[in-house]
Parts: sequence; structure tokens; C-alpha cells
Amino acid sequence: MEKWDFNSWAESYDKDVEMDEWTYRDYWNVLRLVVGCVSDLVLDISCGTGNILRFLDPESYIGV
Repeated sequence: MEKWDFNSWAESYDKDVEMDEWTYRDYWNVLRLVVGCVSDLVLDISCGTGNILRFLDPESYIGV
């Protein structure tokens, strides 16, 4: 098992970030802030769940 056990967390991650706990309270706001800093094309290399792509115009990113 790897140190942070991300593989097993991946199964419930999207559901977890919807919980109203302090650790996730600003999750969606942070994603919006990050997208606000995007000024060009985004390359998503699948290092996460892809939630940030919900805030981008589909013509603004390339998914791999």
C-alpha cells in the first residue's frame, strides 16, 4: 500500500468532497479560483477526478 492510500480513496473521493465538513467546505470555491487564473489552453493528464474541468469551456482544455 502506498503512503497516502489514494487508490482506495479514489472510489469515494467525488462523494467525499460533497460533504459539508470543514476540510471540503471551500473545495468548489478553490476550483473556481484556480480556473479564474487560467488564461490559455489547459492540458488535463488525468491526475485527479477532473472536477476542475466542470468550470472550463470544453474548447479550453485537452483531456488525455
